[in-house]
This record gives sequence, structure tokens and C-alpha cells, in this order.
Amino acid sequence: MEGKLIKVFETRHETAIETNYQTTNGERYYQLRIVPEFGSDKSVETVLTISCDITMFKRTVEALRESEKRLKSVIDSVFDGLIITDESGIVVTFNLAAERIFDHKADEIIGKNIKLIVPEPQEETR
Repeated sequence: MEGKLIKVFETRHETAIETNYQTTNGERYYQLRIVPEFGSDKSVETVLTISCDITMFKRTVEALRESEKRLKSVIDSVFDGLIITDESGIVVTFNLAAERIFDHKADEIIGKNIKLIVPEPQEETR
């Protein structure tokens, strides 16, 4: 934390630190914002430290990660090729079966338009 504090004095810009503490009720996470306060000569005279308990946020993020892992496991265990796109046709999910069917790795397709691997049907001309 001392290095971050010195940086605020040197750069004159605020910074943030995340830290955790073990309490009698378990581990708690905090975000500390260190904000410079300027004197009449425009130099950093003091700093203001603002602390915010982000324990619930951290726990929610971890729960979301675990949920995403479980969902990915289910999606990757499906025998059928599964491709999910957003409303504009950008691929957001490409499972292992789709990799085998289309002979592309997910990281080559995710973020690209579905038309890359599934062309639009051609209208019959007579």
C-alpha cells in the first residue's frame, strides 16, 4: 500500500487498492480509493482514503464464474453441435461437437459472424 500512496503523491492521480482481511465472521474484501488533496501551491498536501466493502461483489463474481464453468461443462458434453449467436449473428458459444463438425476451434469462431461457417441459403433461380 505504501507504494500506491507514494504514487499518488508523485502522479497527482487517485488510485485504488483491493485488499482482504480475515475477520471473526470470515474473510472480507475491501476496495480502498486513495485520492489526492491539493494545497494552495497545487502540490499534493494530503490524501483522502475511501474504503468500500466489496465482499458481496467478490462472492457474486466467484459464484458467476463457478456457474459459467458448470454451464460450459454441460454445453461441451452435448453430442450435437451447439452454436449460439447474439442478435446480430456473432457467435458467442461454439461447443466441442461443433468444433468436430465444422473443423474449427471455438477460439477461431467465437466473436465472428455465423456466416463464416454457415452461409446464407441461396434462393433458387428459375
